Amino acid sequence: MLLLRCLASALPTTLIGALIVLRFESYAAAPLLILAVSNVTVYVGNQYVSRMADFPEARIVLVYGTLGLAGIAILNIDNLYAFVIGVAIFGIATGVGLSHYVLAVVVYSPTQVYGSIGGVFGLASSVLGIAVGLVLSMVDMIGLTAFYLILTLLALATFAAAIRYIRTPEISSAALVSEQ
Repeated sequence: MLLLRCLASALPTTLIGALIVLRFESYAAAPLLILAVSNVTVYVGNQYVSRMADFPEARIVLVYGTLGLAGIAILNIDNLYAFVIGVAIFGIATGVGLSHYVLAVVVYSPTQVYGSIGGVFGLASSVLGIAVGLVLSMVDMIGLTAFYLILTLLALATFAAAIRYIRTPEISSAALVSEQ
């Protein structure tokens, strides 16, 4: 769950802004429009989860992992429209992932440790954000293709973590109970 939370919160802010600068510095209004699309689609992802009557965690995590992987794959296409679509899909995934984190903490954590859990997740997210920032600072040296390869590996790690997470006995048994 820690990896899922980190990728939902740290990557979008570091990644999307930097990619806009790297890919579209020659377009005057494009960066602001793309950031607006990103923010709106994060809200859409939040609403997807918050409007559910129950907490179908396995489905939420699979949607998050799948959309995150698809969004990053589309971001690698060298076309402004494809990039905006990738940002939108990645934004929805981010919203789903962040909402999942909040609901999972509420469902699984004793109230006495909410603050501690939030602190640990916040720290881990910050570390991942710094790591992505460091990789971004080396884009000129490693190239944009290598950068996208690193992002794809992160997305695959997130998807693998999502599969592992929903297969844990606690989550599997909770999913069976919510389906009945």
